[in-house]
Amino acid sequence: MRIKKLKEKGFIEPIMGVNINKVGLYMAQVRITTTNTTKILNTFRNCPFFLNGFIISGKDNLCLLYYL
Repeated sequence: MRIKKLKEKGFIEPIMGVNINKVGLYMAQVRITTTNTTKILNTFRNCPFFLNGFIISGKDNLCLLYYL
């Protein structure tokens, strides 16, 4: 019931994407400790395998996602 209410209010929406498992791809997560997260993110921005990057808290402060 909770999910139905969230959908009705527009908080949950369906999204389309590629199921990388069904097309035989793999995903890699790389965690980095850096003092310049923006520089690292900009370095990989045009990489064809780069999916997304997140600034996170903890010892490692950057998480990069790639598909292989």
